[in-house]
Amino acid sequence: MSYESDRSKSRIIGVDLARAVATGKHVMARSSRLTALDSLRGFGILLVVLGHASRSASLVSWIFSFHMPLFFIISGMLFHERQFLDSFKKKVTRLLIPYLFFGIVTFVYWALIERHFRVGAVVPSRMR
Repeated sequence: MSYESDRSKSRIIGVDLARAVATGKHVMARSSRLTALDSLRGFGILLVVLGHASRSASLVSWIFSFHMPLFFIISGMLFHERQFLDSFKKKVTRLLIPYLFFGIVTFVYWALIERHFRVGAVVPSRMR
């Protein structure tokens, strides 16, 4: 990628961000990432891990007092409106289809292999 295309891309992103600020809408190019928000989200994740691993009650209390609001604020800053049907279709393809696929694969594995070979497994009398 050349220097000129980098400059034009950054100019387009800058114009989009300026337009978003002027109109009050969150319009961002797909390729642009806000490193400050990514860093803040990473810091929040580290705090969650530290809060769950720590044995200090005061530290846990301090971390848990703001880590969830931090994630809500970050997600609100990244929110953009979308039509309900488009959002629903996207969620189905990204979440429900993989969930059903792996659920069916896991059930088939259990039904054909796992329940027959597990030591001490309780098998219902009608399945013997």
